[in-house]
Amino acid sequence: AVIRAGGNWEVAMRVYKDVLANPATPELAGAAMAGLGRYGDATAVPLILEALARMNNPDLEAPAAMALGYLEGRE
Repeated sequence: AVIRAGGNWEVAMRVYKDVLANPATPELAGAAMAGLGRYGDATAVPLILEALARMNNPDLEAPAAMALGYLEGRE
């Protein structure tokens, strides 16, 4: 993947974190969670959980759970 092998991991993580910090829509929050889950590492766990609690939107429970389940880390 371009993010992992292309040397853009830090950029991608910053974008996902920025979107999750202030998403315009719940769909964008879910997409940011998905990106963090797919490409992130253990540092994404508190970000996902904090966003889920802050937004208090039941529609984000499934994306958050999936993101946490997909986390593999950079190693």
